[in-house]
Amino acid sequence: MEKYNIYSQYLKNKYGKKVYKLPIFTVKNCPNRDGTLAFGGCDFCDEDGSGFNCLSSQIPITEQIQKNKEFYKKRYKAQLFIAYFQPFSNTYLPLEDFKKNILSASEESDIVEIAISTRPDCINDKYLDFLQDIQETKKRAENLH
Repeated sequence: MEKYNIYSQYLKNKYGKKVYKLPIFTVKNCPNRDGTLAFGGCDFCDEDGSGFNCLSSQIPITEQIQKNKEFYKKRYKAQLFIAYFQPFSNTYLPLEDFKKNILSASEESDIVEIAISTRPDCINDKYLDFLQDIQETKKRAENLH
């Protein structure tokens, strides 16, 4: 018996299948890069935003999702995914842009979760309220099926 809960095993137990993270690159900024709080970057991200295996932020989110899903389906026979808004501070986007990004990912039926990379000082109640609304809407839709 393990002394800790392995995240990949937790997801497999929860969803019945192995779940893969799909890296999504949407933003190239944070308050330590644009001069709002500091200059020259920060301790959390390297020059590229610590985006592991990310496609270009110039590619629309829906296309990034599709390309990454194709890769993981072909290589690992993946069936379920987490949309991972990975590099930089994704909640540093204007709220309407943030909403658009999250809604794009949440429309995919094989995306079971959304993960958002950000800084704690870039989150406020408007973003959290929106995420809670999305979660409640998804749960209501699942209960109807």
